Amino acid sequence: MTESTREDISATTSSPASEESEPVNTWQPPSPSFDPWRGAPPPKNRAGADLPAYRVKEKLIEALNARNVVLVTGATGSGKTTQIPQMILDDARSKGEVVNIAVTQPRQVAAISVAQRVRSERKWDTTGPVGYSVRNNTSLPGSVESGSILYCTEGTLLARMSENTLLSGVSHLILDEVHERTKEMDVLLTLVNTSLLKDTGIKVILMSATANVRQFMSYFGHKLIQKEVNLVAIPDTNYEVKDYYLEDVFQILDWAPDDKDEDEFVDIGDSMRSERMPCEEKIPETKLDRNADDYWAKAAAEEFDLTVLPTRVMEELLLYIEAQESYHPSEGGAVLIFLPGLGSINKFIHYLTEVSSEQALFKRRFNFIPLHSKTAEQYTNDVFKVNTDRRKIKCVIGTNIAETSLTVPDLTYVIDCCKQKVKTTPTRLEVCWTGRSNCIQRRGRAGRTHEGLCFHLVPKARFKYGLAMNPDPEMTRMPMIDIALNLLTLGRGDALKWLPSFCKAMPDPPKQEAVRLAVSQLLSVGAVDKVSGLLTELGRTLSRFPVGVYTALGLIASSILFDSAEGIYISVSLCALLEMEDIEANTQRPGDIDNPKKVDPASLHRMGCRELWPAEGQISTPLPDQLDLLRFYLEWEQVWFERGVRSAKEYCKRRGLKHSSFERVWQDRNAMLDILCDRGLAATEPAADFVPGGRSPFSAIGEHMYTLECVLAVLCGPNYGQVSMKRKVAIDVDHKTLNCGSWSLMGTANARVVPGQMVLYTHRLDVWPPNQPAPRCIAKLICPINTVTFILGTSIELTYKRREGSMIFVDIFVDGRKAFGGNLRTQELLRLRKHFQQAMGGLAKDLADGGDVLDPTKDLIRRTRSRVTRAIKGEQLLDYETELEIVGFPKDAASHAGLIYGNHNAPSRGPSSSRPKHRDDDSHEKKKSPPSGHTAKNNHRGGNARYRPRG
Repeated sequence: MTESTREDISATTSSPASEESEPVNTWQPPSPSFDPWRGAPPPKNRAGADLPAYRVKEKLIEALNARNVVLVTGATGSGKTTQIPQMILDDARSKGEVVNIAVTQPRQVAAISVAQRVRSERKWDTTGPVGYSVRNNTSLPGSVESGSILYCTEGTLLARMSENTLLSGVSHLILDEVHERTKEMDVLLTLVNTSLLKDTGIKVILMSATANVRQFMSYFGHKLIQKEVNLVAIPDTNYEVKDYYLEDVFQILDWAPDDKDEDEFVDIGDSMRSERMPCEEKIPETKLDRNADDYWAKAAAEEFDLTVLPTRVMEELLLYIEAQESYHPSEGGAVLIFLPGLGSINKFIHYLTEVSSEQALFKRRFNFIPLHSKTAEQYTNDVFKVNTDRRKIKCVIGTNIAETSLTVPDLTYVIDCCKQKVKTTPTRLEVCWTGRSNCIQRRGRAGRTHEGLCFHLVPKARFKYGLAMNPDPEMTRMPMIDIALNLLTLGRGDALKWLPSFCKAMPDPPKQEAVRLAVSQLLSVGAVDKVSGLLTELGRTLSRFPVGVYTALGLIASSILFDSAEGIYISVSLCALLEMEDIEANTQRPGDIDNPKKVDPASLHRMGCRELWPAEGQISTPLPDQLDLLRFYLEWEQVWFERGVRSAKEYCKRRGLKHSSFERVWQDRNAMLDILCDRGLAATEPAADFVPGGRSPFSAIGEHMYTLECVLAVLCGPNYGQVSMKRKVAIDVDHKTLNCGSWSLMGTANARVVPGQMVLYTHRLDVWPPNQPAPRCIAKLICPINTVTFILGTSIELTYKRREGSMIFVDIFVDGRKAFGGNLRTQELLRLRKHFQQAMGGLAKDLADGGDVLDPTKDLIRRTRSRVTRAIKGEQLLDYETELEIVGFPKDAASHAGLIYGNHNAPSRGPSSSRPKHRDDDSHEKKKSPPSGHTAKNNHRGGNARYRPRG
């Protein structure tokens, strides 16, 4: 063979065709996916192997072999979430080892979609080694013999750790998106740092695109050499994404500020009023002056209302994108818009398709897809499916759930309003500025497969100097009671010593006052033993309810105080309703969304100014705010069952309420009823005579009103106040004036306060008006409550002692503050309260170990139900109330500034000795009859009408 022939052969073997066929003719080592005996084809490169994360496989495995903690950073879209668990699993399988990998996600949608993505890449079904577990939705790995991967939310993992404290059987724990710093994430980080690394051989991988590397390396770096953090950085190979700020958008759209009318920027909901922006920081004037000569920058900084979602700007941007895609089509063309909440998403889509002057174009050229945790199951496939119909532009409109671990494959444009809803209490979400790290995550959604554009709808100066890099960790701004209960279920220590020290070991420790308050609240409800500090049977039972502590207490109290299916049905509905914060809706007509001048501002967002229906105009004693809202919900439910969803939506529109929120309440209420039925605490059959209709919700609530108020006292927990003895304002336990919210009927002009009156409130909001030294405390929903019901139902600490120099009178202290006085007969109330708490404790003891309620406990519940029911209504109530003397713990707070209820009035339901007489009282009461379910005796309530009659 000649030399030239050899060269020709060599050239032929190195040709591209030969390279393509090389895997078929090349020997392959043994692989779990390759069966040589059955003639299966050899494995090819799996999907996802071309992502940047795959390039650091060897470095990652080497780091894990050398260290127990590894920090992985990489740009969004680099494949961290999907590829790193697979790389660890493949490496272990190649060595004949078995690994079980737990991967946490901050949101349910991400956990489910990522697990399904990995299954799709590996062509595994539900019998394969990949699964997911979120609240109320679990698909565990089908096989674990050769290793497994479980994607789960952080809360789900903590719940599993209450039964499997050291995560036995888990070899790798991957904490994804550690920069988000939720309460659950901080707890997991602390558990890893204080115990898992010391007591187990688990390998821990921390992953994020925008994590504070220095903080995490410092937090874990104090360990021994073999346990210190190793950093693995994934190279950024994404395509370029160009950033545009508000001034750039103005210039692109040729938006002249001088031509702008008042209605150019439309509020579609979820707006950020100045007093409701806890994260807002004023931009230093020196920073703004740098761009003072820039016409567009000045317009963006001075002319634009940053507290309102810029509907018109987003509309014009979509029209601009449509024109670009028509004449210069991009490779993908999809649009992703970030808005704060589901309400603003729905209203924006409604505005574009029903109100906008270009609605015909939007319907013809755009396919709008809402992406929210409540709609994800319905629209997930549409979000992740590549748009093949080039006649329409895919436009995904979502919240911050689209920031992480979700990839829209054909995305080109990102429109970011730079706002998000932040959880400030267990039931409150407030709209505030997002952090720059979140904006970087949102920007990173584009540039995966081709170049992209990101429009930040804030001035550049605001973006650079006014937005914090990372929002405050949730642990530093949220109440601690629920997370403290979850920590104690881990069985690692007590609430008195171990819990405070554990919280101090967190990356950003919460305030010790917040920890002490949480422990105090757990002690007062009986969840923690006062001597040992360990969980009681009641505490263990409360921890098994997937709701907050006080809501779980309300469910247990409902099962004790009600023996009818209807009563439990209504009471559990109240529990679910008070768990939901976002009930109120804009009552503005859809046709007027672009012209706020057409609607009277005083009529918006006001439950107290809502339209009265004919039957309501004849009611002399309106229900308290919380029970009034419960009536609206039950009426909505009847309308839905009887006349369909369209009529139900119309009902909510007329009432100024959110249909979508009521739907979620309905789902949560049914889940709570299922929990009670499973534990034998409620009848399995529904209240057939109540739903789908037949009985008036108002009459049903009226019949059970006093017992419902007792449940409400349990649900409100520490949310109570007392009307000042010197000024007719309500003062809470922190001596802050409670202002009546616009929803409350107590804000109306025909309501009056009585000194010493106890009130329960929910949906509290602390707002900080400009140029004010202290925030205003506003309570949307307020319930005046008689003293007897308050004493029996409240879970806060009540003590009494004999008054000095007297053998008859005693003083009653509420949470350590003197509130009431009475004679020795008043002690019967405290003994009855103790029996009520013993019934709850006995019920919890029977349920603590998963057993049934025993007969002695059932007898105790029946006796307690009978005695409490007699005490809170009828003649016995009058006997108790006449023996009580109102002292008033907030009498020293009369100098506190604050608004009084509504038009200087509030309701009166206090003791008869304190009730101011009104010359028109008798005449009014003669004109109007009490509602169904109220007797004249009960309506009087010890000489006090619940509300003054209207007119």
